[in-house]
Amino acid sequence: MMVRRMMKRMAVAMTMAMVATGLSISLAPTADAYNGQKAAEYARKHYNNYNKEYNAHKADCTNFASQAAKAGGQSIHRPSKISIGVTQTKSYWYSIKKTTSTNFMFYTTNKTGWGESTTWVRVAGGYGFFDYFRTRKPLTISSNLRTIRDNARLGDIAQVQGRNESARGHTMVVGWRNGSKVPGGVEITFYYHSNDTWRALADFDRRYGKGAGTNTYTIYKM
Repeated sequence: MMVRRMMKRMAVAMTMAMVATGLSISLAPTADAYNGQKAAEYARKHYNNYNKEYNAHKADCTNFASQAAKAGGQSIHRPSKISIGVTQTKSYWYSIKKTTSTNFMFYTTNKTGWGESTTWVRVAGGYGFFDYFRTRKPLTISSNLRTIRDNARLGDIAQVQGRNESARGHTMVVGWRNGSKVPGGVEITFYYHSNDTWRALADFDRRYGKGAGTNTYTIYKM
């Protein structure tokens, strides 16, 4: 009995010591954390080199950003049944290639295509990327470039709304923090499709919409 008491006291003492030194033991498995470095690497690799494992769209910026987010570890959220084509929803986020079969008498016809959610391929507008993640991820929304630089990290997703736009109009990936000092912080660089290029924030801000100082940015902490 005395030995058991001593062992129990030793265990308590070890636990208190670990807490005091900032150490901890997890007895339950934890979910994989989002890896912004992997998302950024994906963006830098595929911004001008389309990944053939995914569908491509004429307006491809959000599709590309979704791919990068998935590469960083963001989990796909899909319904039990998926139809080929783009399905309007703000409850799911997915892009899945599938084959459907149709039987008629003695013939079977197979059709292969992409089943995707509007949240995967559209910027906003009620059923876009913004409408799915707005309540699922911490957001930074600002027109101040210093605020954006201070809050953006590698692999974060960024969207921009120009003064002449009624909603967010473009989606990008924070693919680089180049370390160069600019007024108000360290510069960041966006990588994106639907131009298939990259631009530093200050340069992008001058070119987008009505120009510098007229744009509002949303940063998603994936």
